[in-house]
Amino acid sequence: MKSVNRDKRVTFFSPVEIQNGSGGTEEGWKKEFTRWTGVLNLRGGEEVQAARLEAKRPVIFTVLYDSDTEQIGPDWKAEMGGMEFNIREFPILSDNRLNLEFRADGNVKAGR
Repeated sequence: MKSVNRDKRVTFFSPVEIQNGSGGTEEGWKKEFTRWTGVLNLRGGEEVQAARLEAKRPVIFTVLYDSDTEQIGPDWKAEMGGMEFNIREFPILSDNRLNLEFRADGNVKAGR
């Protein structure tokens, strides 16, 4: 059984509709929870190379499986150290059934 080093604090957000004051709505974000998370930076592969050209930081997040984290979906986003990540897939339960793993893309700011 592989041990996961969940050493980064990551906050997860779900999409919500917010009243815009003009009688309509717009998309917003609701802070759901913050968890200690393992982060694996992806390198290599055509998809990852293309993402780098688009200034994205592809990662695999690993969180402890619980009733909150099982709600994470590809329409959610995450924030870690001031960087936002778009979650790209539904989490997959690890072989040991203790963790959820999923891919996300961070938006890299120019000059970083």
